[in-house]
Amino acid sequence: MRNGIVLWGCHPRYAHGLWIKLAFGHNKKEFAYREKLGFELSYLPVGQNPNKNNGYEPGHPWYYFLGGTVRTPRQIMEAVQNSGYLGYDVERIEKADARMEPQHSEALRQLKTEALDAYKKDLARYRELAFQLSQKRKNERTAEQGRACEDIHVNLSLKHNHLYNRFAHLIQLEERLQRQLDLFG
Repeated sequence: MRNGIVLWGCHPRYAHGLWIKLAFGHNKKEFAYREKLGFELSYLPVGQNPNKNNGYEPGHPWYYFLGGTVRTPRQIMEAVQNSGYLGYDVERIEKADARMEPQHSEALRQLKTEALDAYKKDLARYRELAFQLSQKRKNERTAEQGRACEDIHVNLSLKHNHLYNRFAHLIQLEERLQRQLDLFG
């Protein structure tokens, strides 16, 4: 879009990356859309490439669009541990944790198995996307960089968020499985 602004909007209800791309010209409709949709909008003029990462986190597509490095699984796990994030499925984990033995351990082990299976699938896809992004960046060194986030940027940011949640769940499950409940209390 010429002389326009590309906007990424995040609905305040969704904390971890439900982003939509909006493109507007320089006119008053932009503000009407902002009010109508209830989106917080971040601005990046078309063609502008500010400093690397520009304050975006790996869960946001612009992080990768602006040249952010792909985080390793260890880095993602450490970020989860440092944040204290519990994951979106914390209620289900707490419900299983509230059961009495032997249902307690059985339910937590089942949840851990499910989380590990999902983690393995997400990790495989994350690695594929990281490879695709590295190939894209190699090819674009000679070509002009695009003006907006592409599918690879959005996909990688979403898969990062999936891994972030999986690690949060696995950390919670491991902590709860290591606790010994009082069998006679």
